[in-house]
Amino acid sequence: MGHSKINSIGSRYSGDSEQSLPDLSLSTLTKRLQSGGFIAMSPRLTFEIMTPLVKQLDCLKLTCVPLKGLSRVHFSPRVPLSFARTFQSTTSSNMRIPYAPTEPAADASETTKAVYERITERRKPRPLLPLDLALLHNTAIADGWNSLLGAVRSKTSLNPGLMEMAVCRIAVLNKATFEWISHAPLALKGGLPRASLNLVRTAEIYPPGGRSKTKEEQETFSDQEWAVLCYADQVTKNVEVDDEVFDALRKFLDNTGIMEMTAAVATYNMVSRFLVAMNVSEKNGDEIVMPEE
Repeated sequence: MGHSKINSIGSRYSGDSEQSLPDLSLSTLTKRLQSGGFIAMSPRLTFEIMTPLVKQLDCLKLTCVPLKGLSRVHFSPRVPLSFARTFQSTTSSNMRIPYAPTEPAADASETTKAVYERITERRKPRPLLPLDLALLHNTAIADGWNSLLGAVRSKTSLNPGLMEMAVCRIAVLNKATFEWISHAPLALKGGLPRASLNLVRTAEIYPPGGRSKTKEEQETFSDQEWAVLCYADQVTKNVEVDDEVFDALRKFLDNTGIMEMTAAVATYNMVSRFLVAMNVSEKNGDEIVMPEE
């Protein structure tokens, strides 16, 4: 290929104008490079052809610097490259450690067998969950976890729908898909309207210092639901809670209820962080979607 044709290609892709290419898939890149026999040609030429495609990636800012009639791509990352993760996640798609056995070993101690029995009893009629099998590597921790979660789930004065709303919001904020899958149906069963649950999934976070409600939030959330969402947001993402947010929750809950809601939010933050860090049930990266009607 002559220099005139290379210069033509360089001219075509130089400057600040960007081509409109809605499909940035690997197959599109490959097809475009193959057209005209560009694959296995000069690496510089291949780079020039890829410029308008790469320029559309949001995590990179590109400028073109003239170099002997050709455009040369200069990359200036907006964020550290280690955090860009544009093309591929760096996390494992599998549970980080093997699951514990679904039943205690034949020669297990009576204490271990009793822990399995207590967790199995709480899960009935379901089998042990992947979370249980992740925890059962240490039966003392699994037993304490089971006791705490049993109390939070079934021994409080909280409205079930509101508590599950808070759990679902935590799942969204912490990207704990398995937690969402487990608790979104329970929120609906507890009486949370479907429209409210869907907005829990998509609403912008309530930051320190607050923000105004959107029109959709005003039309969808009750005052009590809004108070729970703001509280869950601030405890999860900021830890400290604005007086305004705490006072709004106080309008609907007495001292015991406030303690119970705080314990529930704190507990399910623990759960979600364990689930995501260990990739329990291999759900990391899966989209959080509404349960089927």
